[in-house]
Amino acid sequence: MQLKRLLIILAVFVGVLVVAIMGMYKSWNAFTSGGIFGMLSSKGIYKMVDGTSETVILDHKAERIVAVGPNAADLVSELAGDSVVASTAAPYQTSNGVKQRVAPDVKAIEALKPDIVIVEDDNGAQNLVRPLREAGVKVALLRAPKTVKEVEDQTKAVGQLLGREDKAATLVGTMMNYIRDTESLRFARRDEPKEDRCRL
Repeated sequence: MQLKRLLIILAVFVGVLVVAIMGMYKSWNAFTSGGIFGMLSSKGIYKMVDGTSETVILDHKAERIVAVGPNAADLVSELAGDSVVASTAAPYQTSNGVKQRVAPDVKAIEALKPDIVIVEDDNGAQNLVRPLREAGVKVALLRAPKTVKEVEDQTKAVGQLLGREDKAATLVGTMMNYIRDTESLRFARRDEPKEDRCRL
């Protein structure tokens, strides 16, 4: 009789333990799928809010990038180098080589199987955004920045999306140094005597 009672108590205990473990498992899954842990996990950390106010998210580091427009080609070439598989236009910076040119056409771009397409808001290129997204291609539209701060913010945002935050920080630092040097030279020239400026 005592043995039977002991077995019943043991069975109840095991049942309670199983329920508790299942609850802990579900709580852990909920925790890892979002919140701080989710932000720190490798999935979904590559993201930016683009010029269409769309939050573009990649679940892995972009290794196949297509640029639409010369400015976009320049930026992604500086940030991602050989991961830029094609662009619709040559970069303004001749040092930024791109593997191949592609027509600004949805099917031609889709055929390259890009992880992400970076489109600049110029010459009607923005008209590619919707049809590319409808074809299942990830797209980020870049609006033309109007201030230095917007250039800085956009560069950092694209760097985060492409998984090249360090490159973006370096590029921003280089740009800011150039701006400071240019401003220093301009003020130095302003302070020169007029006859000295004329001789130069």
